[in-house]
Amino acid sequence: AGPTTTASAPDPTFPLDRLRAHDGPVVYATLGTVFNRDLDYFRAIITAFADNDALVVVTTGRAESLPQLGELPGNVIARSFVPQTDVLREADLCFTHGGFGSTTDTVLAGVPAVFTPMGADQFFNAHRMEELGAGRVLGKADVTPSGVRRVADALLSGARPAGLATLKESFEQAPGPAGAVREIERVLA
Repeated sequence: AGPTTTASAPDPTFPLDRLRAHDGPVVYATLGTVFNRDLDYFRAIITAFADNDALVVVTTGRAESLPQLGELPGNVIARSFVPQTDVLREADLCFTHGGFGSTTDTVLAGVPAVFTPMGADQFFNAHRMEELGAGRVLGKADVTPSGVRRVADALLSGARPAGLATLKESFEQAPGPAGAVREIERVLA
C-alpha cells in the first residue's frame, strides 16, 4: 500500500530558512516519539559535527530533554519537536531509530538514513533498508562521535544509496491507504 504519512504539522517558529540558506550539509537526528530517551545518542551526533560545516537539527521528542543535552554548538538546532517532513526536504542525511514513520518519511524525501534500531519494528525496518541498499545500519554501540562521522562522511561524500531512489519511486507509485482498503474489499468480496 505504501507509506501512510506524507506531511508533518507546520511550525512557523522553526527556522526552515536557516536550513535552506545553509551552504554545508544539513543533518537531521530523531529517535521518534517513543524511543527518544537516549540522550547519549543525540550527544554523540552533536559532538560528531561540532567542528564541521554541517547544520545539525536534533529533535528529542521531550521538552525536558533539551536542557539535559548541555550547551550546544552554534551549528545545532535542538527542539523537542520539529516539522519533520519540512526538515527532511532540506536534509542531506538523517540519523534515526528506524520506526515506520521516520523510515518512510526519509524514503519519500529521498534522504539517506543511518538507522540505529532501539526496539519494536525498528530492527526489521533498519536491516531491510540496508538490505535494499536504501540506508545504513549503525548499531547502538557504534553511535560514538567517530562512528557517526565515519558513516556520515561515507554517505555525504558519495552518491546516495542506490536502492533509495528505487524504493522512493515504488512508494510514490503505491496506491496508499485508500488503495489498500480497495484491495482488502476486493479480496473480501
